Amino acid sequence: MAQAKPRRLSKFREVGLEYEFASPAAPAAEPTTRRSAVRFDSKPKVHLLREQQDDAATPTTPRGERPGPLQQSSAAAVPTGEAKSSLLSRNAVSMFRFATVALLVALLVPFLLGTPLNPGLTSAIPLQGVEGGPIPRHVDDGVVILSRQDDTSTEVCFRWAQQSAIVNGTLYLYGGQASTEQDQDQNNWNNNFLTLDLTRTWNIADPPLVRLPQPSGSSGPPAVSLGYLWSSHESLFLYGGQFSDNPPDSPTAFSTWEYSISEEQWIEHENPQTTKGESAPSDNDDVQRAAEGAGVNVPSLGRGFYFGGHLDTWTTQDWSNTVARVYLQSLLEFTFPGYSNDEVESLSDGNTAGEEGTYRNITEGGIQDSSGFTKRADGKFLSDILNRLDLANKDA
Repeated sequence: MAQAKPRRLSKFREVGLEYEFASPAAPAAEPTTRRSAVRFDSKPKVHLLREQQDDAATPTTPRGERPGPLQQSSAAAVPTGEAKSSLLSRNAVSMFRFATVALLVALLVPFLLGTPLNPGLTSAIPLQGVEGGPIPRHVDDGVVILSRQDDTSTEVCFRWAQQSAIVNGTLYLYGGQASTEQDQDQNNWNNNFLTLDLTRTWNIADPPLVRLPQPSGSSGPPAVSLGYLWSSHESLFLYGGQFSDNPPDSPTAFSTWEYSISEEQWIEHENPQTTKGESAPSDNDDVQRAAEGAGVNVPSLGRGFYFGGHLDTWTTQDWSNTVARVYLQSLLEFTFPGYSNDEVESLSDGNTAGEEGTYRNITEGGIQDSSGFTKRADGKFLSDILNRLDLANKDA
């Protein structure tokens, strides 16, 4: 039988690539070196054929014959190490592109929700607001020490009806009313907090007021005027005052607000009550917030006093506007924390007032309970005389 002629393959010869065909008539020889070939498909890519070794022991290819097309295809299906590396590189690039797109989507979607670029998406996923406030630095037994707020502005035209106290040569000013324009007649109640050093000289046209932190909302003393600031050598104590009537601002429940000078913090003492004592039968009664009374401070005794004043819808929580203003003739005494007071029953035998202080409502002192004793507001103590007595007690 005549030997079939080997089927010729149509291939393109690449410059620089060697491809050796074994001649059918050539005698058997030792295995030749490795050889590589490049095959072009109809698709725009190049396959690297598997490197083959011309081994006479290969049963599927007779000696001296070239491998058939099927054998070449089978060999090309198995990629070499270089082809595997190329495939892994393409996979890594694809994963990197996918991760980059996912990151961009995660960053852009929240941004688009907050802009008018896509109102439909915004309406489908409504934005939720949050409420925030100052973070208390310490909470212990109902006493909240508040963190620092924004500083008080000094850019005003006029200030009046504020609460004030002098401690160690420093003037403290809290609240009251202030205007930024000469004809301003509303929105002038404030909770500004300022100091002025009275031990230094300054120009009256430009006093060097120091701006202290201004409480906001319910996080500190309310914006009141016509109250009083008692002061020990360590703290200020805000009592009384009235809320804004233009625009109307409903009063809150009364608390004694203490400002620690050394710690620069406001401390709230909620729901203060009276304690009975000399000329004061009132016991465990809620202390009311009065305004326009006459206040005085005696640091050497560790006490503050507030005489008269009035109660109405701008001083007292839940006061009916059908009830007329009530004028007072009582004398309210406040014993500072850490001080004793023999006139108070609970502080007898050398006991001292607790951290919230002690109130005594003196209603039967001398002619105060006599018929015809005048109820009054807008009064004033002769504080200069009391201050001189205070200095005399220190000298003694």
